[in-house]
Formats: sequence, C-alpha cells, structure tokens
Amino acid sequence: FQGEYIQQKRNVIFIGNSGTGKSHLSIALGEEAINQGYTVKYYTAARLSNELMEAQDEKRLLQLEKQW
Repeated sequence: FQGEYIQQKRNVIFIGNSGTGKSHLSIALGEEAINQGYTVKYYTAARLSNELMEAQDEKRLLQLEKQW
C-alpha cells in the first residue's frame, strides 16, 4: 500500500454489484490510511448524496466541501 491517491488528494470510488467486496476494500484502505496517520471518512453513496443535497438546500455546500 503506497497511498499515492492520498498524497495526490484523489478520491477512491468502488463500483460493482452487491456482494462484490466494495465495502470490504474501502474499509481496508481506510484502516491502512489510519495506520499511516491519516483521518478517514467513509460514506455510502446514499449518505454522501443526502449530505450534499442538504448542504445545497441550506446554502452551505462550499462550507461542506472545505471540511473535506
């Protein structure tokens, strides 16, 4: 695990059918990043979508983006 995506400030998105290991891979990457001293946020697509829509409705989308 090199973590280039972290150093380059890139997101990781896994796409696939149910039961193919997307969550498992996400958690494994997150745990390794934590072991290297990084802070990790884990979102499901539904949660991320809901938070973005709520932030947009409340005119705080830019504020939310800065938190990331």
